Amino acid sequence: QLEPRDMCGDFKFRVLTSHLESGTACSEVRVQQMRQIAYEMLEGDTPAIFAGDTNFREKEKAGFEKEIAKAIGSEEMRLFDLFVEVGEPSHLRFTWDTRTNTNKVKELPPRFRPRARFDQVLFTRPFQANAMRLLGRERLGHAVFPSDHYGIYGELRF
Repeated sequence: QLEPRDMCGDFKFRVLTSHLESGTACSEVRVQQMRQIAYEMLEGDTPAIFAGDTNFREKEKAGFEKEIAKAIGSEEMRLFDLFVEVGEPSHLRFTWDTRTNTNKVKELPPRFRPRARFDQVLFTRPFQANAMRLLGRERLGHAVFPSDHYGIYGELRF
Protein backbone atom coordinates (compact mmCIF):
# COMPACT_ATOMS: atom_id res chain seq x y z
CA GLN A 1 0.00 0.00 0.00
CA LEU A 2 1.32 3.42 -0.98
CA GLU A 3 0.35 6.69 0.65
CA PRO A 4 1.74 9.61 -1.38
CA ARG A 5 1.16 13.07 0.00
CA ASP A 6 0.50 16.11 -2.12
CA MET A 7 -1.17 19.49 -1.89
CA CYS A 8 -4.60 17.85 -2.27
CA GLY A 9 -4.16 15.66 0.78
CA ASP A 10 -3.37 12.02 1.33
CA PHE A 11 -4.29 9.35 -1.18
CA LYS A 12 -3.88 5.63 -0.50
CA PHE A 13 -3.70 2.92 -3.14
CA ARG A 14 -2.34 -0.59 -3.52
CA VAL A 15 0.03 -2.00 -6.14
CA LEU A 16 -0.01 -5.74 -6.91
CA THR A 17 2.10 -7.85 -9.23
CA SER A 18 2.43 -11.52 -10.05
CA HIS A 19 3.47 -14.06 -12.63
CA LEU A 20 0.60 -16.51 -13.10
CA GLU A 21 0.93 -20.14 -14.16
CA SER A 22 2.01 -20.67 -17.76
CA GLY A 23 0.83 -23.09 -20.41
CA THR A 24 -2.57 -24.24 -21.59
CA ALA A 25 -2.61 -27.19 -19.16
CA CYS A 26 -2.64 -24.77 -16.19
CA SER A 27 -5.79 -22.92 -17.24
CA GLU A 28 -7.86 -23.85 -14.18
CA VAL A 29 -5.09 -22.84 -11.77
CA ARG A 30 -4.47 -19.59 -13.66
CA VAL A 31 -8.17 -18.63 -13.54
CA GLN A 32 -8.18 -19.28 -9.78
CA GLN A 33 -5.06 -17.12 -9.38
CA MET A 34 -6.68 -14.32 -11.40
CA ARG A 35 -9.84 -14.65 -9.31
CA GLN A 36 -7.76 -14.18 -6.15
CA ILE A 37 -6.10 -11.05 -7.60
CA ALA A 38 -9.49 -9.59 -8.61
CA TYR A 39 -10.97 -10.16 -5.15
CA GLU A 40 -7.93 -8.56 -3.52
CA MET A 41 -8.17 -5.53 -5.81
CA LEU A 42 -11.91 -5.05 -5.29
CA GLU A 43 -11.97 -5.63 -1.53
CA GLY A 44 -12.51 -2.55 0.59
CA ASP A 45 -12.38 0.99 -0.72
CA THR A 46 -8.66 1.38 -1.45
CA PRO A 47 -7.95 1.81 -5.18
CA ALA A 48 -5.63 -0.79 -6.68
CA ILE A 49 -3.31 -1.36 -9.65
CA PHE A 50 -2.15 -4.78 -10.82
CA ALA A 51 0.63 -5.24 -13.39
CA GLY A 52 2.11 -8.57 -14.33
CA ASP A 53 2.43 -11.57 -16.59
CA THR A 54 -1.02 -13.13 -16.32
CA ASN A 55 -0.64 -15.71 -19.11
CA PHE A 56 -4.42 -15.24 -19.29
CA ARG A 57 -5.91 -16.55 -22.56
CA GLU A 58 -8.79 -14.83 -24.37
CA LYS A 59 -11.08 -17.82 -23.75
CA GLU A 60 -10.30 -17.59 -20.02
CA LYS A 61 -11.32 -13.90 -19.99
CA ALA A 62 -14.75 -14.65 -21.44
CA GLY A 63 -17.28 -14.12 -18.69
CA PHE A 64 -14.60 -13.50 -16.06
CA GLU A 65 -15.56 -9.86 -15.41
CA LYS A 66 -19.25 -10.72 -15.04
CA GLU A 67 -18.40 -13.57 -12.67
CA ILE A 68 -16.33 -11.23 -10.50
CA ALA A 69 -18.98 -8.47 -10.51
CA LYS A 70 -21.63 -11.00 -9.51
CA ALA A 71 -19.44 -12.41 -6.72
CA ILE A 72 -18.59 -8.92 -5.43
CA GLY A 73 -22.24 -7.91 -5.74
CA SER A 74 -21.73 -4.77 -7.81
CA GLU A 75 -21.54 -3.93 -11.48
CA GLU A 76 -19.91 -0.62 -10.51
CA MET A 77 -16.96 -2.24 -8.76
CA ARG A 78 -14.91 -3.71 -11.54
CA LEU A 79 -11.45 -4.03 -12.98
CA PHE A 80 -10.36 -1.88 -15.89
CA ASP A 81 -7.79 -3.05 -18.42
CA LEU A 82 -5.27 -0.40 -19.51
CA PHE A 83 -5.07 -1.75 -23.07
CA VAL A 84 -8.86 -1.67 -23.48
CA GLU A 85 -9.17 1.75 -21.87
CA VAL A 86 -6.62 3.35 -24.25
CA GLY A 87 -8.65 2.11 -27.22
CA GLU A 88 -7.08 -1.30 -27.96
CA PRO A 89 -4.46 0.00 -30.42
CA SER A 90 -3.35 -2.86 -32.69
CA HIS A 91 0.36 -2.03 -32.34
CA LEU A 92 0.11 -2.64 -28.57
CA ARG A 93 -2.00 -5.83 -28.70
CA PHE A 94 0.72 -8.48 -28.30
CA THR A 95 3.09 -8.47 -25.35
CA TRP A 96 4.32 -11.97 -26.23
CA ASP A 97 4.96 -12.04 -29.97
CA THR A 98 7.22 -14.69 -31.44
CA ARG A 99 6.82 -13.11 -34.88
CA THR A 100 8.71 -9.99 -33.81
CA ASN A 101 10.60 -11.22 -30.74
CA THR A 102 12.85 -14.17 -31.54
CA ASN A 103 14.07 -15.01 -28.02
CA LYS A 104 11.99 -18.22 -27.84
CA VAL A 105 11.74 -19.13 -31.55
CA LYS A 106 14.23 -22.02 -31.29
CA GLU A 107 11.99 -23.71 -28.71
CA LEU A 108 8.93 -23.65 -31.00
CA PRO A 109 7.93 -25.99 -33.83
CA PRO A 110 8.85 -24.71 -37.31
CA ARG A 111 6.39 -22.15 -38.70
CA PHE A 112 4.54 -21.91 -35.35
CA ARG A 113 4.79 -18.27 -34.29
CA PRO A 114 2.19 -17.57 -31.58
CA ARG A 115 1.37 -14.16 -30.20
CA ALA A 116 -0.78 -13.15 -27.25
CA ARG A 117 -1.50 -10.38 -24.78
CA PHE A 118 -0.30 -12.18 -21.65
CA ASP A 119 0.96 -9.11 -19.79
CA GLN A 120 -1.61 -6.73 -18.39
CA VAL A 121 -2.17 -3.66 -16.29
CA LEU A 122 -5.49 -3.72 -14.45
CA PHE A 123 -6.84 -1.01 -12.17
CA THR A 124 -9.87 0.14 -10.21
CA ARG A 125 -11.47 3.55 -10.03
CA PRO A 126 -10.78 6.39 -9.44
CA PHE A 127 -7.77 5.67 -11.69
CA GLN A 128 -8.23 6.38 -15.39
CA ALA A 129 -6.06 5.33 -18.31
CA ASN A 130 -3.91 8.05 -19.80
CA ALA A 131 -1.36 6.29 -22.04
CA MET A 132 0.35 2.99 -22.79
CA ARG A 133 3.36 1.80 -24.75
CA LEU A 134 5.44 -1.36 -24.99
CA LEU A 135 9.03 -1.54 -23.77
CA GLY A 136 11.91 -3.79 -24.80
CA ARG A 137 11.08 -3.95 -28.50
CA GLU A 138 14.68 -3.28 -29.51
CA ARG A 139 17.42 -5.88 -29.53
CA LEU A 140 20.24 -5.53 -27.06
CA GLY A 141 23.85 -5.32 -28.25
CA HIS A 142 24.16 -9.11 -28.36
CA ALA A 143 21.17 -9.60 -30.71
CA VAL A 144 18.55 -10.71 -28.16
CA PHE A 145 15.62 -8.85 -26.66
CA PRO A 146 15.58 -7.98 -22.93
CA SER A 147 12.85 -10.64 -22.45
CA ASP A 148 10.63 -12.92 -24.50
CA HIS A 149 7.75 -10.65 -23.39
CA TYR A 150 7.52 -6.94 -24.04
CA GLY A 151 7.09 -4.76 -20.99
CA ILE A 152 4.22 -2.35 -20.51
CA TYR A 153 4.65 1.30 -19.67
CA GLY A 154 1.34 2.68 -18.48
CA GLU A 155 0.18 6.08 -17.33
CA LEU A 156 -2.81 6.36 -15.03
CA ARG A 157 -4.34 9.51 -13.58
CA PHE A 158 -6.79 10.11 -10.77
